[in-house]
Amino acid sequence: MGTIQKKSSILLKDMARQQLFGKYRIVVPAYFIMQLIITFPLQLLQSLLNLNSTGGSAIYLAGYVMISLISAVFILGQNRIYLNIARQQEFQLSNMWYGFHSHADTAILANLIVSLKILITGIPFFISLCIVIATRNYYIAPLAGITCCLFLFASAYFQLTYSQVFYLMLDFPEESARELLARSARLMKGNRLRFFYLRVSFLGLLILGGMSLSIGLLWVMPYMNMTMAGFYEDVRRGIE
Repeated sequence: MGTIQKKSSILLKDMARQQLFGKYRIVVPAYFIMQLIITFPLQLLQSLLNLNSTGGSAIYLAGYVMISLISAVFILGQNRIYLNIARQQEFQLSNMWYGFHSHADTAILANLIVSLKILITGIPFFISLCIVIATRNYYIAPLAGITCCLFLFASAYFQLTYSQVFYLMLDFPEESARELLARSARLMKGNRLRFFYLRVSFLGLLILGGMSLSIGLLWVMPYMNMTMAGFYEDVRRGIE
């Protein structure tokens, strides 16, 4: 059996542009509504709470964590839209709510497991940083720097390894969060650097989109999400 040729980043991005042609009337509102729902509560908390107080900071942090976990449900709905487009299947704006009536618990649990793994790898950094701040012993500051680098590396590793879990959730809805995470890890074996490069290639567009009061992100993010859906289809095809 011959080796299946993987699509290049340029080809994946070109395919995404073609697939999105005439479909921005759906993907732009879907992204805008999701961002509005996610960011508005945080903005409201910032305006109502005294973030300089312990109680205010604690409430804001709890709200931030809760919204971060729930965002997984929105991501699941967004992924369904882009995966349907990639597969030339019917799609509509209401698909963005898919996660709220299908597998919301699995999406939140998978997001929680990944977040905990990342948090655990950051414990040495947080401890060393607290020691430096508490003792003002800056001779051990390099230790904090080293553990910070290790934390960033581990965080990137986990995010890349489990990056496909919400697409897999659509194709294997009967599987548990742990099974889906394991499947994502197998899928990304040998593809982490490729996926990292693909995401970094959007950095310039993301910066330009942010400089336009984030208005440009209404088009950049759907373009990026469509490309990521194409990447999933490509790596999934490679193991079939």
